[in-house]
Amino acid sequence: MPSATQAMASGGAAVVALTGCGGDASTDAGERTAVSRYQRTRTTSYGDTTCEQWQSAMANRQRFAAAADMLTAAWNKGDRGTGPPPDRLILAFVAGIGDACAVEPSMSLAEVGGGLPHGP
Repeated sequence: MPSATQAMASGGAAVVALTGCGGDASTDAGERTAVSRYQRTRTTSYGDTTCEQWQSAMANRQRFAAAADMLTAAWNKGDRGTGPPPDRLILAFVAGIGDACAVEPSMSLAEVGGGLPHGP
């Protein structure tokens, strides 16, 4: 995965990978489930993932995780916070990506995600 600097230099969106977010052995099952849904499983970069792939090749869970990852990077950069924003914002971001992708299926997720609002 390219660094944030490399991604920005190539015109892509800077994205923070959410690695190491699993809980420890004392974490209860509810918390483990909440964390795991933010885990990105698709290995293709956002710059190399097209809207067409977003619409047809990615499962709902993958779309949610990708949107959470992109939005978390922007959210934490803006207010120096940690962790993902509320699910309602992630779901709105998923919907925004879907709407933009319906208009231009050849755009990359990096292009779409960078052009959408990142907060309330």
